[in-house]
Amino acid sequence: MSEHPNCVLSFTNYEHINEANEFIIPCFQYWPEFQRHIESQSATTGYQMLNHATAMLFKENIVGTSSVMCRRDAYLQVQGFDCELPSASDWDLWLKLSEIGDVSFTNEIRMHYLMRQGSVSSNVPKRIEAMKTIAQRHVSFAQAQCSKAKRFVDERLMDAYCEYASQHKGYFHRTAKHVQTFVTYPSVRRFKPW
Repeated sequence: MSEHPNCVLSFTNYEHINEANEFIIPCFQYWPEFQRHIESQSATTGYQMLNHATAMLFKENIVGTSSVMCRRDAYLQVQGFDCELPSASDWDLWLKLSEIGDVSFTNEIRMHYLMRQGSVSSNVPKRIEAMKTIAQRHVSFAQAQCSKAKRFVDERLMDAYCEYASQHKGYFHRTAKHVQTFVTYPSVRRFKPW
């Protein structure tokens, strides 16, 4: 960030771990679109600029909050976290920052992220509500960089509805939601829950 004054946000890859300290999956590997982006780049170590950052962050919330560094003046300019959001205020902040400056990342794992039951991010209805609000705020900017950006968020919303149905609904409703999601957005990842 010292070398690139226009860079307002930087972040690193990180490893998801469970409560037994066992590795689950590196963050970037979990998100297929971002993984394809990394694989398409030349193999570099250290930080690199993220092209079409708003669209990339809009499609997949790849940023681990504890791995972030951002410029104070940029943070103040976008008025920081939106504390009114019931969830995902971090995703909203990354999008706001990406709209005013450059974003960089490193594929190096620099932290671990504990996945535990009952966390704020595991509250699916609140996450769905926040995702809808955030998508409305940033869809125009993201689509200007990638015409398919909205489709990715719609897919993630459908996945969240499936997750909620799997946890709280009966067999018929759960199966119907998975079928609807798979037919609308087919993928191997969506076929596996069947």
